[in-house]
Amino acid sequence: MATGTKKIYKWEMDSQSPADSHEIQKKDSPIHLTISRMKDQIDQKEKLIVAAEYCSGSQNTPLGEIKIDPTEIESGLAGFKEYGVMLSRPDCIEIAKVIRENYYSFSPLPCYDGCTIDQAWLQDILSFLNDIITDSDITEVSVSPRNQPNSYEVYPIPVTTFNEAIENSQYSFTPKALKEYLFQEGFTVTNKGQYDYVMPIPNDEKKKKQKYICLIKVKLDKAISQEKQV
Repeated sequence: MATGTKKIYKWEMDSQSPADSHEIQKKDSPIHLTISRMKDQIDQKEKLIVAAEYCSGSQNTPLGEIKIDPTEIESGLAGFKEYGVMLSRPDCIEIAKVIRENYYSFSPLPCYDGCTIDQAWLQDILSFLNDIITDSDITEVSVSPRNQPNSYEVYPIPVTTFNEAIENSQYSFTPKALKEYLFQEGFTVTNKGQYDYVMPIPNDEKKKKQKYICLIKVKLDKAISQEKQV
């Protein structure tokens, strides 16, 4: 009896050239995956962001996006089933193999708490924070952190106010991500090892303490002024 040869299609990456993201697809599958490598700027840990699309002709339909640990790629990909992306176990193994073999073709994107924030966002973010300061009638105060040699004039935004403003905004990043980003960019005064600063509540007779996001006044004012001149 003559036996036919079964052709096996494997998952392949669009290119081995360094890039922010790559598409991984199989010739006979309408499911395309776009993979990005994210590196946290604080703890240096990495995550892979995987977005799935259903491709039919010239139309692509987004199916979902997941974050997976580079140490558990196969099991992470299986999590796509909650979006209706039924990758088989062999598919997950093959895709993971492609990612590992080409890992250094992925240019790592800087992220904070798993969220991307770059310089293109900076002026918009600072204007947003300036609006919080204005709307909440926050006035500058002087602080003298023990872990720093200088005193600073800062705008103290209560952490609860800061968190609520971010969560109710149209931004896709988390409050923690923005705290990390502002700290890295040198816009905040913080307690050692933290992204906030504990200080007495202004004008409170009992001197109760509270956590604040303390924006350095001179740096914020200068950045806002420069933006208005553009």
